[in-house]
Amino acid sequence: MKPENTEEFSAIVLAGGKSSRMGRDKADLPFLGTSLLEYQISLLKHLGLDDIMVSGKDCSLPGVRCIPDLCPERGPLAGIASCMREAGHESCLVMAVDTPLVREDTLRALLKAHAEGSEKITLLECQGHWEPLLAVYCSDLYPLAEKILETGRGSMRELIQSVPHRFLEYREDPELLMNCNTPEAYQRALALGKEMETKGKE
Repeated sequence: MKPENTEEFSAIVLAGGKSSRMGRDKADLPFLGTSLLEYQISLLKHLGLDDIMVSGKDCSLPGVRCIPDLCPERGPLAGIASCMREAGHESCLVMAVDTPLVREDTLRALLKAHAEGSEKITLLECQGHWEPLLAVYCSDLYPLAEKILETGRGSMRELIQSVPHRFLEYREDPELLMNCNTPEAYQRALALGKEMETKGKE
């Protein structure tokens, strides 16, 4: 079911990192009976999003578009800019492939907050820290993002600070925002994911 009283959104799953600390492609790591990439896509589909793009990785999953980076190996801003250019809706929910513990309620609240505001970007803020890869961006920001990339900087913070933006304070367990960047973090995410799955079935 789509968030109540909100516009339709596109979704961007960032899956183009080098996974150097993990030692293998994070998107393909097993997670709760599927892969991290498939798990994130399933979550987005459950939210009711009908335009899902994967940045930085080729895949043949149904209902998903794979968007190549216009500026390869330039970090998340390049992937976001390339997807915003191709987005089917006015705003894009952005999430990384390696943050599988983010709750559906959190994403739903983020979509709702963006729809209710007039800012170009709505992002989570956790204990004073910005979460630019758990955010909603207006799709028409891609020319500005591309201009920033042309300067050679490629800074997410520069994009955010260049336009009106707002924060949604995150008040749940900060560990649910963890990135699976290392084998140790991945094992911790697996354990927490299984624990959450068990509680959900009780």
